[in-house]
Amino acid sequence: MSSGSATANLRTSVEPDASVASTFSEVVFWDFVAVLVTSPLNLTAVDRAWFKNSELFKIDANAQLTLAGGFVHVVSSQFQIWIVPDRVQIAVTTMEREIAPNLLLKLLHICVGAFPGTEIKALGFNLGAILPNPLGKNMEDLSRQLFCPPRLAKAQFAADNKILFGTSFRFVALGFTVNASVDAKIFEFPAGFAPPQGFPVKPGIPGMYAIINFHRDLQPGDKVSDYVDRWKEVLDLTRQITSALS
Repeated sequence: MSSGSATANLRTSVEPDASVASTFSEVVFWDFVAVLVTSPLNLTAVDRAWFKNSELFKIDANAQLTLAGGFVHVVSSQFQIWIVPDRVQIAVTTMEREIAPNLLLKLLHICVGAFPGTEIKALGFNLGAILPNPLGKNMEDLSRQLFCPPRLAKAQFAADNKILFGTSFRFVALGFTVNASVDAKIFEFPAGFAPPQGFPVKPGIPGMYAIINFHRDLQPGDKVSDYVDRWKEVLDLTRQITSALS
């Protein structure tokens, strides 16, 4: 599979998002995932002819389809989609982060329209971000400074200077329940990924990460498209959260 030709196909159909950080002195978005929870899907209609006529194939003609009973898996050099009878999960995997947000939105619109008549019960977004270390400290010291309350710091086990601390919080915004967690942990790069110069973390060394989940259980009268189209606002709110933490 040629990543060059796949990238060329994508560039004609997915515009870069200029608001995504292009330098590693800022927050780096790493994971872009969307999930649809549905009523039972009729996956018997999904075959190779359906796939080759779908908008997914038009985005990346090198994408591959795997069919296994009640399981559908679409693999591209730019994205992956898993479909089971009650769920669709979309993950953007391209290392070209500037096209990732608009690509996820395009794929989500395609998947929402791929099974007409299917009830969509819930919608979610999962975003992962790498946070910069503006203080230049090691992650053990930085996570302790940010997330270890004085009472916990007095505990005997907290005297270990190798402990990594984190935090989590939950609130409602944009019609979604938002769950955010931030912690310091060891980051492992995907196989074959060579980090660009200036990348904020190194493999095997702790870095600071945020995982932010937006979830909406759709209510009678809700239109799924209304919440899909809040994706840009979701991304903006995630930037606000990660910027405040970094």
